[in-house]
Amino acid sequence: MVRNLVAKEKEVVVIPCHTKINAHSELAKSINFTTIGIGSLNYKKNYSELVKANYIFVDEAQRISRKQISYLLSKFDDGNLERIFFFYDELQWLKSGEKYISKYLKTIEPDNSKDFNLKGSVRSNYFITLFAMNLLYSKDKNKNDNYKDTIVELIKKRKNFLFRDLKKYNVKPTSSVNIYYFDNHQSAREFMSTTPETLGSTPLYFTPSKNGIHDGKRIHYSNPINDEITDPSRNPHKYMGREFDSVTVPMDSKFSYDKEGNLVVKEKCNNSDPVQMLYEIVTRARKELNIVVIDNLALYEKLEQIKQNTEKMFRDGEISN
Repeated sequence: MVRNLVAKEKEVVVIPCHTKINAHSELAKSINFTTIGIGSLNYKKNYSELVKANYIFVDEAQRISRKQISYLLSKFDDGNLERIFFFYDELQWLKSGEKYISKYLKTIEPDNSKDFNLKGSVRSNYFITLFAMNLLYSKDKNKNDNYKDTIVELIKKRKNFLFRDLKKYNVKPTSSVNIYYFDNHQSAREFMSTTPETLGSTPLYFTPSKNGIHDGKRIHYSNPINDEITDPSRNPHKYMGREFDSVTVPMDSKFSYDKEGNLVVKEKCNNSDPVQMLYEIVTRARKELNIVVIDNLALYEKLEQIKQNTEKMFRDGEISN
């Protein structure tokens, strides 16, 4: 779409709402569009590129703030802007402030906007895609939780799209998820640190934080995520939007499933939601996913069950719960 618009001599600006990397600038230079990091909008308001823009594309818009959305919409007043496209995924958010941005985007100028849904899976690995959805929510309904019910309905639609694609393209997915178990964090970290050589896999950890803002208040965590499974450079915030052939991720005793089948972390232990960080990491895998479970036998058994259920869904060719 961007290439076609540039060919028509339209001024195009692309705003990635994840970590901006060199590849964005290189692609922009080769196609001849402008790319702007979303964070810079917080301190630089007078972008000449935005004033001249005919089309603005905002990638992973669920991570943008309402204030930034309002600022981008104000660019229509400059007289050159024809369309803004917000691309977002309701399942992928990290902080509580991002949780409802997707819903908010649907309400913006309803008479002058359209909402489009992807009609199929954009992931190349159907097994990991389905496993990742089953990982978050393994049952249908959630009592007294409209948000989770909305997400469960979204997941069911995506599963239907996925199985439709399987039939359309006659794809026969094979299991590409491996689950390992260690009884302590140090051994697990040592194993993960060797996976680039032993498994050809990229180890990703959780983003470290000792305190954070929750409900408008700063909280210092008495029991933060274990240092052995965090990393300041190899985490979902640093690798947002990037993919790897194989990914290895840790899960320890902080993770469990509630009685309604939702993956949860019951205590506040990080500025970002640990379950959502896990989902972000899992969806970085293209061909293989390795999960390292630490000192949590019940979780290990549950993940093996989810893996088997995912395999059964593909064998049967239908969604089951």
